[in-house]
Amino acid sequence: MNRRYARRDLSAALVLATAIAGGSCRGNLSPSEVRGTRAELNVARGRWSARGPVNYRYRFQYLCFCAGSLLTPVEIQVRAGRVVAVLEPATGRPAPAAPGRPSPTVEDLFAVVQSALDRDVDWIDVQYDPVLGYPAVVRIDPDTRAVDEEQSYFAGSLTRMD
Repeated sequence: MNRRYARRDLSAALVLATAIAGGSCRGNLSPSEVRGTRAELNVARGRWSARGPVNYRYRFQYLCFCAGSLLTPVEIQVRAGRVVAVLEPATGRPAPAAPGRPSPTVEDLFAVVQSALDRDVDWIDVQYDPVLGYPAVVRIDPDTRAVDEEQSYFAGSLTRMD
């Protein structure tokens, strides 16, 4: 096996193992500490509308109990509300196709949070960027009685593109 692919597969396995060890994507939060209210969503959306750039790039990672290729971090580039590129962060080359891997804009991440709140999921943890307001961490467990249907979205290193 090629060393580069072995490292990538090991990296994806470590991320997944960390998520599993962290309490099925819940970390150390108890249900009484769940974050993610409609009021917080509205404040964050307002902050993003006022301060968020129209053209931007950011690092994104999706975690679920799914194929390893979906777990690989990518850089997403957005222009005027549309994803224009999904790249490998290390090389800057187009990321390999991974059917099922989301490639969301910031507005799409807000929609994920809104949908989870509308569906009244059992557990949600949302952390917003304190300056721009975009959802930086979104962890959702639709049904705490079910196993392996949790989803996590991580967004960071967002910068303006010219």
